[in-house]
Amino acid sequence: MSGSSTPDPDTTPLPPRSFGALLRRQRILAGMTQEVLAERAGLSTRAISALENGSNRSPQAGTLDLLAEALQLSAEERANFEAAARREKLHVQPGSPPGKSPTTPGEPEEPVHLLASGDLTPVPDDYLPPGEAAPSLVVQPPAPKPSVPLRKKIRQPSFIRTVILIGLVVLVTATGVLFSLHLLPPPVPKPPVPVRGGTWVDELQDDPTSFIPDAQGNLLDNAIINQALYLPLFYGDAQGQLHPGAALEIPTVKNGGINADATLWTFHLRPGLVWSDGQPYDARDVDYTWRVWSDPTFSQFMDPSEIIHSAEVSPDHLSITFHLTQPYAPFLSFWVDGEQAPLPWHHFNTMAPGQIQHSPDNLNPTVSSGPFLMQASQPSDHYTLVRNPRYYLASQGLPYLDQLVFRIGASDATILQDFQAGTLDSTYLHWDVIFRPINSSAAIGSSLRPRAM
Repeated sequence: MSGSSTPDPDTTPLPPRSFGALLRRQRILAGMTQEVLAERAGLSTRAISALENGSNRSPQAGTLDLLAEALQLSAEERANFEAAARREKLHVQPGSPPGKSPTTPGEPEEPVHLLASGDLTPVPDDYLPPGEAAPSLVVQPPAPKPSVPLRKKIRQPSFIRTVILIGLVVLVTATGVLFSLHLLPPPVPKPPVPVRGGTWVDELQDDPTSFIPDAQGNLLDNAIINQALYLPLFYGDAQGQLHPGAALEIPTVKNGGINADATLWTFHLRPGLVWSDGQPYDARDVDYTWRVWSDPTFSQFMDPSEIIHSAEVSPDHLSITFHLTQPYAPFLSFWVDGEQAPLPWHHFNTMAPGQIQHSPDNLNPTVSSGPFLMQASQPSDHYTLVRNPRYYLASQGLPYLDQLVFRIGASDATILQDFQAGTLDSTYLHWDVIFRPINSSAAIGSSLRPRAM
């Protein structure tokens, strides 16, 4: 792909996949992480990882059955699955244990079943093409047995020594218990149980200038509302940890999402995501978004044009691979939280990038992907957001609130008075406003307080 052309599905037939690549693709299409697949198949996560990265290139027939059942493969998919495994079997050198690659050091991560001493474990015939000879068989040599039994003299402890040892154990245990009573932190109260429903009122210092992700303007107030309107690929929590949002997993070198020098990044999106108007939310939106943000006519906050060289979307539109101009470890920062969320390609692709911020959607977005929708947009007065019934977690009862109301404060003093009066649930004020000597005592220490609904 290049320029701002619309990404089209690739209709070129795919070459035969390795078993590891096929297993990884089936897992991603099923919406599972390695941990989830391992749990459903009754295997270890280490075994799944070894099969996907090629460390274990010859899975046992029983393992294939467990994986096929866990992935709920069709008859045709299962046949392709087993064919890929047979192809991998042919790469095992004669004399090598089943499941171990001739180029892989160490022991196989999936157990090799050997028979009793002196017996043989042949490779099953159904893993070989007609006329192909089976590789050498594996022999388990008998374990050596001692010829003369050994007898050890056991020294019995004396009665006095036993009493002393018991006394020391009791003393140390009692001292530890008494000491720990002074060091243990107070019990942590249980977190409150969330109550569904209600309205949360927030008051902003300044009027937002745009609800288009990555648009320049009043970033703080824009970002607060965009966090409720849009579903980003990734989001950060209060501890600074990243979590997958629209993406299926955080890309790493281990799971194949990043190459060794951090110049190739692949994002896999959750299947079945939709925008608030019911249109698919997929990798085409991600591809369209970085191209809009790179356009010089779009007034952006973060410009990825110097980092991204090109990108390609998978034929099923569920994955996108970025080719970077240089190694760039913080590449995920372009896609974290609502202010850096993808744009709806199907809604904006008829507009020039420079016109998007001048459209009615700039302050009244009609298509969104997050937990809330814009219901009422009254610039300089208030913005009202209500639940998005097509939010991907709506079936789990999220979000808890019925609606959010963002009011625009006339001044810092007005916002402080509203908060002190209890008409707000949250707000943001500079520290110098909160700590002014006049009427400040009620506001010191917090700008977030629950209010009766």
